[in-house]
Amino acid sequence: MKTGGGDPGAMEKVSILVLGAGPTGLGAATRLQQHGHEDWLLLDQAPGPGGLSCTDVTPEGFYFDMGGHVTFSHWKYFDDLLDTALGTGEEAWNVHQRVSYVRLKGRWVAYPFQNNIAALDKDDQVACLSGLVEARLADAAAKEPPATFDEWIMRCMGRGIADLFMRPYNFKVWAVPTTLMQCGWLGERVATVDLPRAIANVVHGREDAGWGPNAVFRFPKRGGTGAVWRAVAALLPDERQRYNARVVSIDADARVARLAGGRAVRYGKLLTTLPLDATLTWLGRGEWAEGLRRSSSHIIGVGLRGACPHGSKCWLYFPEPDCPFYRATVFSNYAAANCPPPGARLRTLCLGDGRPPGAAVAAAPAPAPARRRGGGRRQGAAAVESSAGGAEEAVAPAAEEAAAEEGGRSSLSPEAEASAAEADAAAAAADAEPETFEAAAGSGAAASAAAGSAAAGPEADTAAAGSAAAGRGEAEEEAAGGAGPEGGPYWSLMFEVSESDLKPVAQDPVPLAGGTWPRVVADTLAGAVAAGLVSADAEVVSIYHRRLEHGYPTPSLGRDAALQRALPWLKERGIWSRGRFGSYKYEVGNQDHSLMLGVEAVDNMLFGTPELTLHHPSIVNARRSEEPRYAPPGAAAGAAPAAAEPRRRRGGKEAEGEGEEAGEEEGKRRRTEGGEEAEAERQPRKAEGQGET
Repeated sequence: MKTGGGDPGAMEKVSILVLGAGPTGLGAATRLQQHGHEDWLLLDQAPGPGGLSCTDVTPEGFYFDMGGHVTFSHWKYFDDLLDTALGTGEEAWNVHQRVSYVRLKGRWVAYPFQNNIAALDKDDQVACLSGLVEARLADAAAKEPPATFDEWIMRCMGRGIADLFMRPYNFKVWAVPTTLMQCGWLGERVATVDLPRAIANVVHGREDAGWGPNAVFRFPKRGGTGAVWRAVAALLPDERQRYNARVVSIDADARVARLAGGRAVRYGKLLTTLPLDATLTWLGRGEWAEGLRRSSSHIIGVGLRGACPHGSKCWLYFPEPDCPFYRATVFSNYAAANCPPPGARLRTLCLGDGRPPGAAVAAAPAPAPARRRGGGRRQGAAAVESSAGGAEEAVAPAAEEAAAEEGGRSSLSPEAEASAAEADAAAAAADAEPETFEAAAGSGAAASAAAGSAAAGPEADTAAAGSAAAGRGEAEEEAAGGAGPEGGPYWSLMFEVSESDLKPVAQDPVPLAGGTWPRVVADTLAGAVAAGLVSADAEVVSIYHRRLEHGYPTPSLGRDAALQRALPWLKERGIWSRGRFGSYKYEVGNQDHSLMLGVEAVDNMLFGTPELTLHHPSIVNARRSEEPRYAPPGAAAGAAPAAAEPRRRRGGKEAEGEGEEAGEEEGKRRRTEGGEEAEAERQPRKAEGQGET
């Protein structure tokens, strides 16, 4: 993979320019390669691919994703591409059944909350059931559909669930009140309530936790989610990928993207995954972005010594104000390689409540209930930012997605890549041990602090990962009152905290773990103890923090009007703005959505094929799609446009007129399908999911 540089002032020319090497940009590049289109270039500011789906690693060897990314999919294309890139089966993937809970009033309530009010105390059960009945009656009498997310909550769930969980939780996720959010995006993101089923669950004391599109998910055995996108990028020609290449402006009239350092690229068509608000500002239409809202995200990772006390739990929700985070993920449960091997010797940086090692012992909180069955020193660098949280994380993807994304956040630094290689070797040895960790990362890994989008956004992310004891000798450490390095086993937690102008986050520096960290990190440790996740006397051996300026695209009241104005205007000028923040649609912001936004944008560029994911989220989220098809490099493509490609190319050049004919045939086929799908969309729609990023 090439890096930025070259002669200042030089002008390159390319048919299709792709900005951002997150899932959307890589999806576009993969599709271009599949179609045999040779004249394209992928730019990203970061040192490597991944976007918001990258993975960082601390100096102690703990891996952390940029949010709650897990791999589940609505498309065969997505699954086949990832299997081609990373491998298949147990050698490459762990498969998990989701074990997810809401922490409320000292209880663990199975996810989704609204299906499991049987776990609440009697008074809260009564309030929730009464609210459900009242909501059913109010909805039946309503003459207009709900206009806001808050109205939707009241119509579907009633005041009991709204006040107890949905309102406080969603404010913690989105950093805006539910009254300022629309409800057209919900789709599969939030589970509605089956009243008879809810009553039966309460009567029988039954847990009802199997709902949702991510009830079973995959996760890479080593390297975190970032390993997936590094592997996808490795399928593409090195000479068409350029990293450390920061775009600083776009001239839509001249069709020129200018890079830091003076270089420029003239393009025929542009696919940009950069934040739409930044793109519009560059093009003199910043006022069009006023209807767009977003939140920033703080990702905080904690590595601990000892056995994980949380069984098979995956991610956990926290609606109450006793902790700053809305979600915590037991990240060590996803893959053993997310932690150093047990033989790695690490120093204790601080105790669970932030006290220095060797401080007086505090009383430990009661252990978390078992799952019910039924039915620094700161080492980092500022970088410029760029898709699946949500409505119960709505409830994203991130995020996936989105989810997802987008715009080129780094996966691992070169030093961390070396550490990942060490982790692979450790993993191969650990794989031979049944019922134990499959793999482990080397303890000497360096943090990946570089981040960014393919272009300079108006604001910056910050990344920090490190050890307060870094660079200190054993004697110096012991003289300071701490113990020398000891072995494992190890486990880890990853926390997510949202931030906006309506929900500020304390970031002033405070002393912690022998170094200085933003206050939100210390608050997170205190919240983890208050929530029963970590003992006050737990040994913290690694701390990580990174702020993502663009964390979640908010389904704001003004979003759709802004998109309806901006996206067609850009397309008229040869610019396809797509991706988690490129098109600002959270409902298609998970990793699979984000990749397919890039795939479909390329098909639209080349053949005029409709972009189903962008324009009809409720359709793509309601089914599994077998088309388009992914074909590995060198194989015949399965989708109609790719099948037509050999016929319309001669000697590496397009045969005049035939590309248009192929596009018309493919467009006709997709429009026929679209008619059937549009009819399906007009049918009553269930809100089926609470998707993860």
